[in-house]
Amino acid sequence: MQFQKPIASTLVSGLLIFTCLLNHADGQATSSGTDYDDLSLQQVLEMLQENASSLTPISLDYTHQLIPSGDPAETLAELGALGDDPFKYFTLSKQRLKWSDGRVYFSQTMPQVEEGVCSFYLWEVSYTDGVQYDGSRFAQKPVLMKRPATQVDRRVWSASVVTVPYLKTCGYDPLIWSDQQADHLELRSWIPYTLDSGGTLEGIQTEDAGEHSGLVRIEIIGPNPVRMQADLIDLEAAKRALATSRETPERQKELIKQLEERKSVPPTRNYTFWLDPEIHFAIRAIEERNGEDQLLVERTFEEFEQLPERNVWLPRLCTVRHFSFDSVPLRIFQSPIVTEEFRVSSIDPSPVDASLFVVEYTDPGAEIHDLTSPNTAIGPSGIQRTVTDSEEEQPLKLEDVRRPTNSFWPWFVGSNVILLIALAGFLGWRYMKHA
Repeated sequence: MQFQKPIASTLVSGLLIFTCLLNHADGQATSSGTDYDDLSLQQVLEMLQENASSLTPISLDYTHQLIPSGDPAETLAELGALGDDPFKYFTLSKQRLKWSDGRVYFSQTMPQVEEGVCSFYLWEVSYTDGVQYDGSRFAQKPVLMKRPATQVDRRVWSASVVTVPYLKTCGYDPLIWSDQQADHLELRSWIPYTLDSGGTLEGIQTEDAGEHSGLVRIEIIGPNPVRMQADLIDLEAAKRALATSRETPERQKELIKQLEERKSVPPTRNYTFWLDPEIHFAIRAIEERNGEDQLLVERTFEEFEQLPERNVWLPRLCTVRHFSFDSVPLRIFQSPIVTEEFRVSSIDPSPVDASLFVVEYTDPGAEIHDLTSPNTAIGPSGIQRTVTDSEEEQPLKLEDVRRPTNSFWPWFVGSNVILLIALAGFLGWRYMKHA
């Protein structure tokens, strides 16, 4: 099954034959004043997209952690990352999002050690007015790339131009180019986007008992992200790249084996969503299962907060339990091998000035790659990260990342693509590393 960018809403219209009767136990209307006793699927999908559209403008600050099931070194070995530097994984990431009027800014900050130097690594990416800004800073090694958005490679494993982990986890993905406004992005809700892109609706109904009582359950067969990532990697090209790398022969064989396993998994997964009508169908929980009904990923969302004067709610706590992992896709663990957490510290719905999406480096010593003008040469210039708030962001403190006395640090960072990170370095996919 192919999942392509939607060009029409014919699938959603065709799904109108599925009608759900949402039976509230108390018969009450929700906070928005709408009677949900009789809703079509199309109305539910429209409300989900309304939620996505209502998120602009917004600024978010949050932390991202992956917590191992046991000893971090042993957990890495279970994930097929034996021999990797734990420092690269056992750390806390502080992430920032600004989203307004089709423009997006995303940054990630974390401590890092490189060649014996301990410092904070910053990566930031921004899309605004047809230009992509991609900057990074570590110690005294700042680099900035500016290029027309039309030159950005869009052959990515998801349709999203830039992946914001928190939004993606909450079901707001992808960020795609708008069909209505040139050089602007549009945030979509995953459920209607996937159905409109070739996904299959398996069922929709209201739960009348159990822990999800009163919630609307939607079941979808959709794309398997592990397979989508793997299909973008040419196996023979990966072998050639690894052959000229610094990896040992044993490690090369291990990485190729993992890639072959990723290419062998089914192209689809079974997704179950539980939506809460009382908070305008915000997602309360998600499960991902394989064709044999084995649980792969479980997500729960808590501490919802309504954006002022908007009919949309966001969770301050997102918990993702991984019973399988991308680097070892054929293994199913009886209990979560890692637990991922997003904790939101700040939600600001205030307007965001367009100038704050422009990233400029001006201090001496930076390496600037400016491809927005044909007459601009690559060479040393200046660097200074544009401050996107009224006050400079306070960096993470060293005590926040010190190892506890009982073991290595209890934090992981980054996405669930350890193998892809390793191969991406050889294939030049630097964005996968930061997703």
